[in-house]
Amino acid sequence: MGYGIRMVRGKSRAKINAKFGDIPKGGNCRMGDANEPITEHDLSFSITYNYSWYFYETIDKEKGVRAIYGMKGKDARKLLESAIPKLNDMVEKETRTGKVLDKTGNRADRCSPWSTDYWDANAKNAKKAVEGLIDLCIIAPTFTFEGD
Repeated sequence: MGYGIRMVRGKSRAKINAKFGDIPKGGNCRMGDANEPITEHDLSFSITYNYSWYFYETIDKEKGVRAIYGMKGKDARKLLESAIPKLNDMVEKETRTGKVLDKTGNRADRCSPWSTDYWDANAKNAKKAVEGLIDLCIIAPTFTFEGD
């Protein structure tokens, strides 16, 4: 289970000026040639719910990452970029302590903050997901986010 986030053209007539290799990779992604032009059907991103706590702490206390639903990329980008310094602080704390944070901001033993496993809930993985969403905002600033 996770967030199935996508960007839709809606009434925008804007063209997408990006190649397939520019699309960030989430939990599920379509395989394709890096130089292949993308279409609006490729503007989707899958994120595991395992990171949700980080999104509630850094993006929006009530909606988490869902706060970007209904927003155009150019507007969502500002909100997502504001989460990066907070996530950087969390990454630093997890790296320094060698433990991932729990919902109270204390140390927990759930997984290693250095893990490269996509499914591990740590600040580094949550930050990477937010950076991927920012990339989508750059690729399609006039498209609108939808999800779940």
